[in-house]
Amino acid sequence: MGAYYKLFTRSTISVNMNKQNFNIKLIYMGHDSKESLRSIAQSKFLDGLLNFQIKPGQLLSQREISQIINCSIPSVREALKILESKGIVKLIPQRGVLIKVISKKEVADAYEIRSLIELKALDLNFGAMTKNEINAIIVKTKKLISSKKRNKHSEIDIFKERIDLDHYFHRYIVSKMNNKLISDFHQNTESISLLARINLPPHYHIQGQALYEHLEILNSILNNNKISAKKALKNHLNLASQRAISSIN
Repeated sequence: MGAYYKLFTRSTISVNMNKQNFNIKLIYMGHDSKESLRSIAQSKFLDGLLNFQIKPGQLLSQREISQIINCSIPSVREALKILESKGIVKLIPQRGVLIKVISKKEVADAYEIRSLIELKALDLNFGAMTKNEINAIIVKTKKLISSKKRNKHSEIDIFKERIDLDHYFHRYIVSKMNNKLISDFHQNTESISLLARINLPPHYHIQGQALYEHLEILNSILNNNKISAKKALKNHLNLASQRAISSIN
């Protein structure tokens, strides 16, 4: 299953976190086959972006996309509607599907929104983040850093794992607000970040600088130091924005 399957379904997400395990398990609530196939097509499309089989700026037909990601045209058609709503593609009648090319301004705006939401979430709900939850994320982060040092995975696999953990970490902070509208709005900025990250050089994915920045934030939370945690989060988002903007010509 593609790395992004869990990020774009409407399933309930059950999270089991402790010091030994860090599992994100999907529980399907009344999904019919059409919705499941659409979700799979979304995942494979995003994998196609990460594998550079699909590139920003391309104009493709639905048939071409279905052949690239090996999914049926009906499931691709449904998936593209969702991807368009997330700003990843633009459906052009009688012409095809345009893969979005983002601007530096869009990236800057997206990270400004993320910063406003995440810093407020951390400030208001600092005490709601439990040690077990934080320790579980720390364990997973350190494990991913170690795997990079051993260089056991391909660059694309490293990228997918890092993106999954990055999304989970930031969504975890926002989820403590217990506000679905804010969470949904926050998640809509992720597609812009993703399209920018595709352009980053390979060494960035291997080094995973963002993971070290995550650890600084997590350790501050674990030590019950709100001021330090907010400062580290603000610095991380500023650096992430700079990295993303620098990748765009």
